[in-house]
Amino acid sequence: MADIILFIPMIGESDEIKSIDFANNELPLHILSICRFIHEDYDIKIIDQRVDNNWKKLLDMELKKNPLCFGITSLTGKQIEYMLEVCRFVKENSNVPIVLGGVHGSLLPDDTIKEDVIDIVVKGEGEITFKELIEVIKNKKELKNIKGIIYKKKGEIIQNQDREFIDMNELPVLPLHLLDIKKYSKALPFETSRGCPFNCTFCYNHIFNKHKYRQMKANKVIKEIKDNIKKYKFEKLHFIDDNFFIDFERTKYIINEIRKQYPEIKWNSEGLRVDTTLNNQEIIDFLVNTGCKRISIGAESGSDKTLKKINKGISVKDTLYLNRLLSKKDIYVAYNIMIGFPFETKRDFAKTCLFAYKIIKNNKRAKLNFISIFQPWPGTLIYSRCINNKDFKEPSNIKDWAKINWQCSNLECFNKKIKELLRRIHIVSFGLRITKSSKKKIKSKGLFYLGMLYKKIALLRYKYFFFGLFFEDSWAKLLKK
Repeated sequence: MADIILFIPMIGESDEIKSIDFANNELPLHILSICRFIHEDYDIKIIDQRVDNNWKKLLDMELKKNPLCFGITSLTGKQIEYMLEVCRFVKENSNVPIVLGGVHGSLLPDDTIKEDVIDIVVKGEGEITFKELIEVIKNKKELKNIKGIIYKKKGEIIQNQDREFIDMNELPVLPLHLLDIKKYSKALPFETSRGCPFNCTFCYNHIFNKHKYRQMKANKVIKEIKDNIKKYKFEKLHFIDDNFFIDFERTKYIINEIRKQYPEIKWNSEGLRVDTTLNNQEIIDFLVNTGCKRISIGAESGSDKTLKKINKGISVKDTLYLNRLLSKKDIYVAYNIMIGFPFETKRDFAKTCLFAYKIIKNNKRAKLNFISIFQPWPGTLIYSRCINNKDFKEPSNIKDWAKINWQCSNLECFNKKIKELLRRIHIVSFGLRITKSSKKKIKSKGLFYLGMLYKKIALLRYKYFFFGLFFEDSWAKLLKK
């Protein structure tokens, strides 16, 4: 019998386009993390909707065993739809209390707890909060002394005191044994730090981590990663930190120490900043010489006006220069770009499209993590501006938040024609995810060559800012299949 059921719902867009992303599902790191303090004392069943096609049957079986609680997570956007569907199933088939964690509940706890199928919301980091919560539920005590939660009691909503940030050095190791590792990518995702000291106006870090940057000690990182490689035979590491390169000496030490024992290990990283790298070009040689295969860079926009307004601290020229430096190295670069900020015009859109064209043309190993359409996520600095200027109509409940996604603009300041233009720019960016390395990962050679052919069309659309004669909706549906 499982004491606790933990559930990972489908994310949404990224699940629907797995065939375009050419990647297996990554281990659910954040769900595993909240098990750090409890897995030795409780029996835990993790159900992952992304990989468990018979999730309903599995969930029904576990609910019949009357567990202590059911925990689920959700980001803002379409994942909320999947989360609510699962929670309704739990409510219809049990009396088990439902606990929601994750980013959306942390950003909008007051609205989230109003949903009938949610009993308790965990705000912020959940490792210690969830441990205390389980103990209280088990012993049938009051929830009033648990920091970091908002909950219902006899129809009343009660919000407890916020919890302090966790010292990452006090976290026990990840309990990877709770998962069937064979169902996931052979890459180990790992978080060596949390938070971000920078002040980008669109970023959730402003409210979620309050600009506090915290690190796990390098030796603790090294030991845990080495132990996991030895036990589970991981072939690659994926560092998911918002800023893995802030302390470059620490980064070098971590990678070099791991490679002393596992010189063949490859690694990827999120969170490489343009300005950090330009100010320390030793980073580029280090990436290549230590087996880094892919990095992700927040380029954000091809308009210097936009970059200034979102406090990015870089220029278009900076990113293009870095891209040319990286083009000479054997490393794949994934760029994050957004479009459709409330202060942007068609001229800004055209600049960003041309910017994307130059990135791909100047670097054969570069790709886009889509050109995403800007959304004012709650708690961000730009969110308040959008509300005050009436650029954005704030959703009134969690179901409306589920309709917010990266595929369309929800801003009131744009008319239908502009919104359709933005949608087309986004759809075309699907074609710029394909690189020559994708050939090894796509089973169908015909689909690969078709994708490479379309990539040329996509580049021309961006270069000349032409989105007429639009056939890409059918193309996107084909790729999703």
